Amino acid sequence: MSSVDQINALAAGELDAAFVYRQDNIVEDSIAIHPLRYDNVVLAASIDLLFDHEGPLSLEDIDGLPVVAFPRAVAAAYHDRLFDALRGIGFEANIVQEGSDETTRLSLVSAGVGCAFVNSANMQRPPWQVQFRQVAGLSVPIVFLFLTRLTPGNLTQLLTDTVTQIDA
Repeated sequence: MSSVDQINALAAGELDAAFVYRQDNIVEDSIAIHPLRYDNVVLAASIDLLFDHEGPLSLEDIDGLPVVAFPRAVAAAYHDRLFDALRGIGFEANIVQEGSDETTRLSLVSAGVGCAFVNSANMQRPPWQVQFRQVAGLSVPIVFLFLTRLTPGNLTQLLTDTVTQIDA
């Protein structure tokens, strides 16, 4: 399930716990929130796309690149934050394809369809034929959370204790 769907299911009592990225549909007074990790956005590009320097890319380096994006309906608040931040550095996305999840978008990047702005957590497990690069001035913080009901059951409390102990 997507983060948005997990949060909705948790609020509806259909899930006891969820690992999600922060979304705008979290009702903070009805869910226990445990922040686990903070990430940022990076550019995923085919390794065939050669840049003439190491380190963060500039607007000039990425201007005009084809972009594989995600539909706004998947995560509206995150979509808006990402594309506002891109416009903030002067980048207007040339969207050539959409994929509803990062796995799909990274597969399209690997196939050479275009580049994608993705969670930097992906850098720990790079797909075949994909490179990750930071973009100068681009910052879209992404918070990974563990959520539970305010009054969790015994098993959920045991999971909560385990997760928070591992994360400490």
